[in-house]
Formats: sequence, C-alpha cells, structure tokens
Amino acid sequence: MARHYRSVFDPLTSEEAWAVLEPYWKEIVAEFSAKKLMAPSKVVRVDVDPKWHNTCRHFGGARTDAKVVIFAPELADMPVPSIRGIMAHEAGHLTDFAAPGIYWFRPIEALALREGLRATVFADDPRRTESVLMKVRELPEKNLRKHMQDWHDRSRDEVEMIADKLGEYVLGKKIGYVGPSGCLVQSVGRGKTRPKGLR
Repeated sequence: MARHYRSVFDPLTSEEAWAVLEPYWKEIVAEFSAKKLMAPSKVVRVDVDPKWHNTCRHFGGARTDAKVVIFAPELADMPVPSIRGIMAHEAGHLTDFAAPGIYWFRPIEALALREGLRATVFADDPRRTESVLMKVRELPEKNLRKHMQDWHDRSRDEVEMIADKLGEYVLGKKIGYVGPSGCLVQSVGRGKTRPKGLR
C-alpha cells in the first residue's frame, strides 16, 4: 500500500497552523499582561478558520465583544514580524473592545477641549507630538454620556489605529505595514504607517 505524503504546497490545516501560532499568541498575551493593560484574558476563544483569509490581507480578526480572536491558517506561513504584528494588533482590538471608552488615539487639541478630562498619556513616539495614546483614569459624570457616544462613533480608521498603538505600546516597537499596495499587512519594527481607508 502506498503511503500518502503531504505536499509542501498543501495548505496547513487549522490544527497544524495553531501548533505553529500558539506559542506566538501566548507571548503576546504575556506581554499585554506585563504592561498591566486589560490583557486578552484566558476567556478569549481562539479560532483558526480557513475561511478568514478571504482577501490578500486578512490574516486575523477580533470580535467586538472581545471574546473571540480569529486567525487564518495562512498566518502560520508569514514571517515572524508579521505574525507578531498581526497578533499584537488583534490583541489591541480585544483590549480596546473589552474596555469601552477607555483607550483613545486623538490629536492633542481635541483632548484639550474635553472639559475636566484627566488621563494618563502614553508617549509612544515622542516625535509625533500631534497625537497621543491615552487611558482615561477618571471622567466626570456629566461628560460620561458624551464620552461614550464619541467612543462608539469613532471612525474605522481610528479603531484600527488604536489597535496598532496599543500593540506598539506593549511591544515597545512600531507596527508598520508591508507588502504590495492593496495587500498591506502588519509587521513589527518595519514598514510604513497604516494608510487611511485600509480595509
């Protein structure tokens, strides 16, 4: 009887991909925990779904209820800086979604207009003084409703930017975007800033 050998060109199964990806995910979760952020908790379910890679740049995603993160099996074939960049970005989404209204990425001038807002500002890149990453510590009751509405009304670009900025803060390195136009993916320590409108 002939033995069947898996071709190197066959895609990885979800189980095979998770065997490669799990150590990287555990590292990312540990790094978020070490920064004392609202880390992706142990209750987060990880799905490895072959249907997720439906475009050239979709390798990961996070549900807005912060309970599920999804990776495409193809992520396991990516370079390590992209695996870590994509995972840190998705962990940033989980952190953001698990704490509505807490994390912001806004121009300094816009923050100055928020009467009574007290925050701790993370200076993630001192050269970019026009923007800050902040975590709200206290917010007066009178401003809370507007604050939460503003958080829910963030643009898609702002939601994606905060995921990158939380990942950058945790990793201590820039999350850039690499690849051909239209297929840009995250990569730690290299690449360009996320273009507006990237989906």
